[in-house]
Amino acid sequence: MLRVLVTRPEPGASRTAHRLEEAGFQPVLLPLTETRALPAAAGLIPD
Repeated sequence: MLRVLVTRPEPGASRTAHRLEEAGFQPVLLPLTETRALPAAAGLIPD
């Protein structure tokens, strides 16, 4: 079975992996980006 490297972040990575499995591939998930919310001081956020 041919392996395919999936570098998308979630939730897109799981959707892509599912489609690849249906097409006969073996997906390998390795997200290269991840979005995280960072705490910010209240004075830094505009009204």
